[in-house]
Amino acid sequence: MHIDLSGTRKRVLVAGVGLALAGAALVAAHPGHAAEEQRRGGRGGSGAWMGGPRGGGPARAVLPLGRLELSDDQREQVRTVMAESREEVRDHLREMRTAREALAEAVSSPEVDEDSIRALAADVGRLTGDAAVRRAQVYAAVWRILTPEQQERAGEIAAEREERRRARRERMQERRERMRERREERRREPDAP
Repeated sequence: MHIDLSGTRKRVLVAGVGLALAGAALVAAHPGHAAEEQRRGGRGGSGAWMGGPRGGGPARAVLPLGRLELSDDQREQVRTVMAESREEVRDHLREMRTAREALAEAVSSPEVDEDSIRALAADVGRLTGDAAVRRAQVYAAVWRILTPEQQERAGEIAAEREERRRARRERMQERRERMRERREERRREPDAP
């Protein structure tokens, strides 16, 4: 592979790509950070797919089980579903951490082995896909435990949650717009002596 670095614009682009790759390598090199944040009650991160800062598994990440008034029998069934997936999830997380570390090492190596990097990145992608499928399977198993009324309530809660997210995004967009307008006003003001 040959990269022409003759133009300034190309150098800036290559430097930007290099910084992005370095950032990705740093994140990949510290995969335990998200798990540590999750243990401390932080927001977690991409490694906290088990249910976010409070844990509880992939079903709790999406389904508001605490607000659905589960019966004792349902709670026991949910615990069984979670317990059955727990060891598999732990093994998968270990495998994902190893794959990310290997990718980070390959990306930060002074010698670029494109084929190796692509293979390692594909492995991380495959593992990410496997995790998504497993989350969906657990979610579906827990969903089947719920009564139709609980499923309807879960849908209402999800709609409320999405409405809050939408409102938050709009507030953030308005804030960004106000900041942009203030910057423009400052640029237009003449310099004071």
